[in-house]
Amino acid sequence: MFTRALITLLISALLSAPALADSDSGANLDGLSKNFLWARSLPPGSRPDPVVSDLAFLEGARLSAIRRALGPADDPDPRWKPPDCLAPLCLVWTYGPTEAVTSEDRDDGNNTVTVTTGGPFLLVLGFRANRVISAQWLGQK
Repeated sequence: MFTRALITLLISALLSAPALADSDSGANLDGLSKNFLWARSLPPGSRPDPVVSDLAFLEGARLSAIRRALGPADDPDPRWKPPDCLAPLCLVWTYGPTEAVTSEDRDDGNNTVTVTTGGPFLLVLGFRANRVISAQWLGQK
């Protein structure tokens, strides 16, 4: 009888382990979502450093869960592929507000030069079979 109870307990623990892992990942993804909301609410031109540096918890997350947490990925330029992303599908999310743009009048006042102040960090996620296989931050130091 003791053996049967022990086996039942072990099976129960094994069956609940993936659920615990998913909830831990969800908690981290929820935190990342809140960080993105905060960073996007800052004034244009702000360049907040990413709060989460270790992105390992994202590995294995479904694309649908990422989109629910972070919103749609940025509209990619078809000529640009993120460096070091070797996954079949690479998507990018902007961490922070839009870039600040300043215009400076030149000569006769009709010509302008547009100057940007760098830009926010980018979260680059690589996907295979709709699951994250790589995650990295890109940004200017």
